[in-house]
Amino acid sequence: MHRTPNSPYNSMAFWLPTLNELRTKATFLQQRASKSPDLSKVPDILIPETVLVHNPYGYDIDCDVTSEERYKPKWDQLCKAIGVAATNLGPYPHFLRTDQTSAKHDWKNSCYIESERDIPKHLKLFFERSEMEGAPVNFLAVRKLIPTEAIVTDAFRGKMSIAKEWRLFINDGQVVCDHPYWVRDAFIDRSDYGSDLSAPALLGLKNIQPGRDKDERPDAPPKEKLTITDKQLKELQTLSRDESADVKRIASFIAQKFDGWWSVDLLKGKDDKFWVIDMALGRTSYHVEGCKVFQELTAEM
Repeated sequence: MHRTPNSPYNSMAFWLPTLNELRTKATFLQQRASKSPDLSKVPDILIPETVLVHNPYGYDIDCDVTSEERYKPKWDQLCKAIGVAATNLGPYPHFLRTDQTSAKHDWKNSCYIESERDIPKHLKLFFERSEMEGAPVNFLAVRKLIPTEAIVTDAFRGKMSIAKEWRLFINDGQVVCDHPYWVRDAFIDRSDYGSDLSAPALLGLKNIQPGRDKDERPDAPPKEKLTITDKQLKELQTLSRDESADVKRIASFIAQKFDGWWSVDLLKGKDDKFWVIDMALGRTSYHVEGCKVFQELTAEM
C-alpha cells in the first residue's frame, strides 16, 4: 500500500529467490532442532507457491498492447502462459499480481482470479494501472491464494476481503519498527469530496469543498465516514503478545540476508500462521505518520 514502485529492487524477481533460500535454510535448521535447542526458535518462513511469468512486451508498458491487433500474438501468449501457470498451481481461485504491485483495492477486477476467463480482463487492468503509475511490469506472478479469516468483507471498489496484515521494517540485520498494514485512513469514505484523489484534505486544503468558490468555503470539511467498524479496525491493528513475537522472529530471520532498509509484509492465514507476501525498499514503502525510526532513517539518507 502507498508505494513508489519504480525500483528494480522492489521487483518480486529480485527478492523472492532470496526468500526461497531462507525458507530452505529455516526448514533445514528446524530439522536439526532436536540436537541443538537454540534452533527451536527458528521461525517458519511461509511463502505462497508462486509462478513468475515473463512479460514479453519488455520493461516499458503501453496499455495499447491489450487491444492493438499487432500486439495480439504476444497478448495471447501471455494470457495463455498465465492460464497454464494457474492450472499447474491447482484449483482456482488464485492471486495474480505484477512483480511490483497487486492493485488490491480492485480485488475482484485485478488480483483475485476465479477462473481462466478472468485473466485477460484482469491483466488489462494491471497494464493500464502500471502505465498510469509509470511502473514497469517485468513479470506477472500467479500465486496460490492464502486461506484467511476475513475481518472485513466487500472493502473498497473491488469488494476485497481483508485479514490481518502487518508491516515490519528491517535495517542492517535487525527489525527496527513494525506497524499495522491497514491504517485508518484507508477506510475513510471521501465521497463528499467527489473522489479520493481530489479530496482537499489530502492536498492540505482542509476547509474547501470541490465546486465551491472562495466565498463559499465552509468552516469545516465534510465529516469523515469510516467504512468499517471501530471493532474491525482495532482487530486489524492489534497483535497478541504471541503474534507480535512471531512476526518479529520472521522478520529478524529475513533481515540476515537483506542489506539495508526494507519493508516486509506478512499476512495471517486461516492456519493462524503469518505468511510473507511482499517486500520492498524501505524508502519507497508507506510508513505510518509520526514514527521516530522512519524520521531518523530518512534523515540519514
